[in-house]
Amino acid sequence: PHCVGRPVRRSGVASIMADEEGATKRQVYIRCNGKALKTTLPEVLQFFEAVGKPTSVLNKWGEEVEEGADLRELVLVSFKKTKAFEKALALSGSQLSGRDVVIGQNTKPPKPRGAVQGSARVFVGNLPFEDTTQLESALRQHFGGCGKILFVRFAADSSGSSRGFCHVIFEELSTERGVAVNAALALDGSELLGRPISVGAASNEQKKPKRPPKREAPDADAEQKRRKEKALRPSEWRHDRAAGLTLPRKYRVQQEGGAAGGAGWEGHQ
Repeated sequence: PHCVGRPVRRSGVASIMADEEGATKRQVYIRCNGKALKTTLPEVLQFFEAVGKPTSVLNKWGEEVEEGADLRELVLVSFKKTKAFEKALALSGSQLSGRDVVIGQNTKPPKPRGAVQGSARVFVGNLPFEDTTQLESALRQHFGGCGKILFVRFAADSSGSSRGFCHVIFEELSTERGVAVNAALALDGSELLGRPISVGAASNEQKKPKRPPKREAPDADAEQKRRKEKALRPSEWRHDRAAGLTLPRKYRVQQEGGAAGGAGWEGHQ
């Protein structure tokens, strides 16, 4: 027998997502474009007064705040009813605490304090020369107890086989720096697929490109000598028939002013 019931009317404004427990979740985020948001819990409640009373108001880490505490950057607001949720979305572009805000449906769980700040890696050597797909599974199982593995980076040949070493990259929390690396370093010398592996720390710093050598400053004495040689060019020299010598032009002028050509040159000497 078929059961006949009334059809369920669903809203087409924004889809209501289901959380891991199967219950519906109606949560919006509030943020600002450009300048960071700064508000308080009473101001948020007053902002949504015409919409409906929120079931929870959380900060960007998903934590409840006290009445006098500030809410910065991002605010997460949940509602019990779908109509209140849709009306809250319609308030996007309004002003909250003197700033234009953007309101949208929150589809991501908030990151708790101490969220991922980066990654840390270790070097693993003396690996068997096998297919990297099978080798990665063994490495993840071997280093799984050290921390969350983001990925494994192999040095492989054109056929996809390992060249005998790799880097294992771990997730690193700001509150647990060095924990995964130290645990991985403790596995130095342990056996993997029948071979003792070597585990060492790998630097995350990139090598800086080498700068070209600086050009040495020219020697002051050599530069002065070069300028003197350049001052008296061969074109400025003239042959003095009376003295039988080739003199610079300025000495020739002095010589013509004297009594005799030879006397002028000798006087100069």
